[in-house]
Amino acid sequence: MRVLVVDDDEAGRYLVASILKSAGHEVIEAGDGLEALEKGREEMPDVVISDILMPRMDGYQLAREWKSDEALARIPLVFLTASYTDPADEKFAAGLGADGFLSKPVEPETLLETIDALMSTSEEVRAPAMREEAEVLREYSERLVHKLEEKLIDLERTNAILQSTMQTLSEEVDAKARVIHELDEEVAQRRQREKELRAERDFSRRIIEAADVFVGVADAEGRLTLFNPGAERITGYTAEEVLGARASEALYPSDEPTPELDIFSSVDNAGPALRGVSPVITKSGDELILEWSVVRLPGEGGGLAGTLAIGIDVTEVTISAAVERALGHVDLAILLGATEEQVLQVACSDAAHELGSTAAWIAYSGPGGEPEIKACAGCTREAIEGLLDSGRADGDGLTRAALRERGAVAIAGLEKDLSASWKERAAALGIRSGCAFPLRRTDRVFGALALTSANPHAFDGVRFEAAARYADRVAMALMAVEAREEAVLLSAAVESAASAIVVCNAAGTVSWVNPAFTVLTGYELDDVAGSSIFGPDDGAYREPDYESAWQRVLNGSVWRAENSNTRKDGTPYAEDVTIAPVSSPTGGVHHVVIVKQDVSERQRLDQMKTDFISMVSHELRTPLTSIIGFSDLLAAMDPTERPEQVHSSVEKIRTNGRRMLELVETLLEATEVESEGMALVKQPTDLGALVSERVTGLPPVGFSVRLDVQDGMPEVMCDPARVSNALDRLLDNAVKYSPRGGDIVVSVEAVGEAARISVQDHGIGMSEEEAAGLFELFAQGDMSSTRSFGGMGLGLFVAYRGVAAHGGTILVQSVPGEGSTFTIEIPMS
Repeated sequence: MRVLVVDDDEAGRYLVASILKSAGHEVIEAGDGLEALEKGREEMPDVVISDILMPRMDGYQLAREWKSDEALARIPLVFLTASYTDPADEKFAAGLGADGFLSKPVEPETLLETIDALMSTSEEVRAPAMREEAEVLREYSERLVHKLEEKLIDLERTNAILQSTMQTLSEEVDAKARVIHELDEEVAQRRQREKELRAERDFSRRIIEAADVFVGVADAEGRLTLFNPGAERITGYTAEEVLGARASEALYPSDEPTPELDIFSSVDNAGPALRGVSPVITKSGDELILEWSVVRLPGEGGGLAGTLAIGIDVTEVTISAAVERALGHVDLAILLGATEEQVLQVACSDAAHELGSTAAWIAYSGPGGEPEIKACAGCTREAIEGLLDSGRADGDGLTRAALRERGAVAIAGLEKDLSASWKERAAALGIRSGCAFPLRRTDRVFGALALTSANPHAFDGVRFEAAARYADRVAMALMAVEAREEAVLLSAAVESAASAIVVCNAAGTVSWVNPAFTVLTGYELDDVAGSSIFGPDDGAYREPDYESAWQRVLNGSVWRAENSNTRKDGTPYAEDVTIAPVSSPTGGVHHVVIVKQDVSERQRLDQMKTDFISMVSHELRTPLTSIIGFSDLLAAMDPTERPEQVHSSVEKIRTNGRRMLELVETLLEATEVESEGMALVKQPTDLGALVSERVTGLPPVGFSVRLDVQDGMPEVMCDPARVSNALDRLLDNAVKYSPRGGDIVVSVEAVGEAARISVQDHGIGMSEEEAAGLFELFAQGDMSSTRSFGGMGLGLFVAYRGVAAHGGTILVQSVPGEGSTFTIEIPMS
C-alpha cells in the first residue's frame, strides 16, 4: 500500500515513515500541503496522513484542496496532529472531509489499525460538507481564535500567580534575581547542549547510512534493532528481513549450526568492549569474515541496554594472508631441500589447515588418465581412493573432472552433475562442497589438487579464487622440485624471490644474500659477505635480536618472529623473519637460512585501522547512548503531563544527531580528499573581507576574537571556499583548545609574494613532537585513552590539503600551557 506522509517536522515524518515501512507499506514524503498536492498528483497514493500546523499550506487547506480535486477526492485523508486536539478541531476536520483524526504521539498499532480500517471498509470515503467559502473561513478563524484565547487564559492565570508570588517574596528580590541569572545561564547551556545533541543525532544517521561497513545494534535479548545500508550491502539481507530477529538466526541459514562466537552476545561476557574476527553467512550463502568492534550499550541500573557492532569485511585480506602463509611453507620446504613427496604433503597439509577445508589431496594423472593419490591430509588415503573408485564406472568425480576438463571445477551442496555413486560416497564422508584445480606443467595437466568441506558454502568466490592461486603456485613449486638439479633454475628462483634471503654458516657468518635483501636493508653482498651477524656494532650489518633463537635453530627448530630492525641508512622498519636450519646428510646443521619480509606498511595500516575503529567507536558511543537514553525517557513519559521535559528531550536528541552528522561529513570530506585530491576554483579574492566574514560569523565563544587586517591588502588569486574551509577549521581548533578563554587574534597581511593569515590562541598549546604530526590523517594533539576533546583528527588534515593545493602551507608555533599560532601562507597569484 502506498502512503503519503505530510509533515514539516522531519523527525516526526521520519518516525511515521519508519512505522509504515516496518509494516511493509510504501511511503511518499512531503513537507507541506503544496508539496503533498504536487506529489499526490504525480504518484497517486492509497492513503494520506497529514499534520495540520504547517507552513505555506496547512492541513486544513490541504484537506479542502484534496477533497475538491476529482482525481484525489476518493483517497482517504487522516489528520495526525499535536496542536489541534479539541473535539471542535476534530469536528471541523471532519467537515472538511477528513476520514480520520489522530493525536500525537500515536501508538504504531493505532496508526496501522486506522490505515487498515480505512482500506478494508467497503464504504465510500468521507466527502466534505458543502458549505460556503465564507462559512469555512469563519470557522477556520474561530479555531485559530480559540487556540489564542486558550493561550491568553493560560497567560493571565500565570500572570496572576506571578504577581502573587512577587508580592509575597518582595523581600527576596535580590536573591531571586541571582537565581534568575543562574537559570538564564543554565538555559543557555541547555540550548547549546540541545544543539549539540541534534548535530550528533544527524551525524549518527548519516554515518550509519553512508559507512561502507557493517553497523548493527541488538537489544538486550540479542534481537536486531538497527541494520545499516553497509550491513545490507555486505550480507545481501535488507533491514526489513532481519530487524526483530536474533542476530545468529538472521545472519546464518536455518540449516547451519549456530556459530560458537555470537558477536552480539559475547560482549556481555567479555566486558564493556570486544574486538575479534567472526564469520557471517550472506543471503546468497557465501561465508564472509568480518573484523568486529563490539561495544556494550549500558542501560538503566548498570544493566545491558543493547550491543553496537561495527564490522569490516576482511575476507579477502584474511584468505590472501592464509594463502601466503601456506605458500611460504611450501617455498621454505623447497628451499630446505625437501623431496617431492615431502613438498606434496606440506602442500596438502597447509591447504587443509590454512584454506579452511576438512580434507585435501593431490593426485597425478596415471595410466589411462586415471588419478593416482600422491599425498592427502584431513582424510585417510583409503577413504579418498574409495571416493575416486566410486566415480570410475559411471561418471566423473571431482578429481577426474579437473583432470579431464583441464579447468577448475567446484561443487556446492553436491549440486554439480557428478555420478550418483560419487555423491553417495561423498555424503557418507561428510563432504558437502568441494573444488578441484588442474596442476599444469607448461601446457600439460599432470595432476589435480582437490579440497573438500562439510560446509556447503565453504568455497565461495573469494575462497575459490584463492585456492586457484594456491594450486597454480603449488604446481610451480612441484616443477621447481622436479628441476632442482638444474642450479640455474634454483638460483633464478632464489634471486628473484620477493623476500630477503640471507645464507649463513652455523656461526652466523654471512656467505650469500639475494637482491631483495639489498632492496630491504641497503647492504650489498660485498658489504656483508664474510662478516658475522653477531659482530661488534661498528656500522656493519648486524642482527643481535637473533641471538636468543640461534641455538634453537642449530638444534633443528625453525624460528619465526616479527622484529623491529634498522636499514643501512639508519631508517627503521618492521620485518617478518623466519630462520631455518639446513641439515647436512651426516647430521648437524651446517648452514642457516634467514628469510625476511618488510611488514612496516602492513603494521602501519593495521594500526591506522585499529585507531580508526577505536576513534569512530569513541565518537559514536556518547551521542548514541544519549539518543537512546532520551528516546527511552520519551517513551516512558506522558507528554501531556510534562511537555517541557518532552521538548527538552527531543532537542537533546536532535543536538546529538547533528553533532554526529558534522563528524561524518568531515570524515567523508577527508576520504574524498585522500582518494581524489582537491580541485580548486580560483578567482581574485579580497582576503581581508573573506577573513572578516568568517570571524564575524563565529558563534559566541565566551571570549573575544580580534581581527587585524593590513591596510591596502591586495586581492589574492585563490579558491575562496577552500581558504574559508581551512580558516574555519583553524578557528574551531583555537576555540576548542582554549578551555580557559583568552583572546583569539586573527591577522591578515601580505609578506613578499605571499598572503599570510595567522590565528593565535592562548589555549593549552602542544609540544614539538605533537606539532610535528599534527596535519596527518587522524592526528590530534591529545591521542590518549582519556581524551579531553572530541573529534577524529581530520579537520587540520583537510585544512592542510586545501592550502597545499594552492601551493601554500600551514605552519604552527606552540608552547605547552601558553597557546598556539597557526599561519596559512599562500601565493598572491
